[in-house]
Amino acid sequence: MAAVIDPGADTAAHLLPLALSRPHEAARRARLLLQQPLSPLEASYARQAIGIVLRETGDAEHAVLQLRAARSLARRSGAPERESDVLATLGVALAFAGRTAAARRALDAAVAGSQGLLN
Repeated sequence: MAAVIDPGADTAAHLLPLALSRPHEAARRARLLLQQPLSPLEASYARQAIGIVLRETGDAEHAVLQLRAARSLARRSGAPERESDVLATLGVALAFAGRTAAARRALDAAVAGSQGLLN
């Protein structure tokens, strides 16, 4: 019997730190989550987690594809901070892929869309 994961936003958001601490588990959980009906917000977290895992395991090109999908989903969710977070992750993946100009544009857009305080 296949494992069922509650598609709540908290579950999806918890995939991000898991992507760095236990990447294979994060990718597995994210893929399971994506098999269920999700809001764009929840799906953006799952795609971002997969993108982080791919980036950190040396597959920057596929990471960029996942992160572009995550950005589109984050934009559709109507959460600007979510989109900025994904853009920052996308910027790093683009840099890993050797696309420095695109990386800088993504990182600049992440900063411009961020509501965080700069000191």
